[in-house]
Amino acid sequence: MKKYRGAWYEPYKIMTPLTPEEIEKRLGSKNGKFQISTKMWNLPSNWKLFFLPKIAGEIIEAEDGKGIVLIWLKVSIIDLMIALAIYACVCFFMRVSVLIYAPILWVAVALVTIYWKSARNRFGKRLERILKVEIQ
Repeated sequence: MKKYRGAWYEPYKIMTPLTPEEIEKRLGSKNGKFQISTKMWNLPSNWKLFFLPKIAGEIIEAEDGKGIVLIWLKVSIIDLMIALAIYACVCFFMRVSVLIYAPILWVAVALVTIYWKSARNRFGKRLERILKVEIQ
C-alpha cells in the first residue's frame, strides 16, 4: 500500500469499508469514475492555469465487497508544450543566454512537480476524510 503514496504520477489508493455504491453517492460520481478540479479560486471560472492538473479517480470493488478508490493526476502534455514554446520564444526574442534559460526552466519544472505532488497528497487526504477511512 505504501508504494501508492509516493510520486505525483502514481495512483493514490484509498481503501474504505464503504461499498462502491455508497462511495459513488458521497462523491457524486457515475459509473465509478470521477474528476476533481484543482482550481485556486472558489469562484466559478472557465480560466485555468496550464500547470494545474485535474484529479481523476476510479472506484473499484474489492473481493470482500468493500470499496477501493484510486486517484491520479491528469496532466495535459499539450498545455505543457505550449507553455514551453512560449517560454522559448520569449527567451529567444529577449536574447536570453542558454546559461540563464536552462536553469530557470529546470527550477520551474522542479517547482511544478513539487506542487503536483502536494496537490495529489492534499486531495488524497481530503477524500480520506470524506470517506472516513480507517488507515490500515
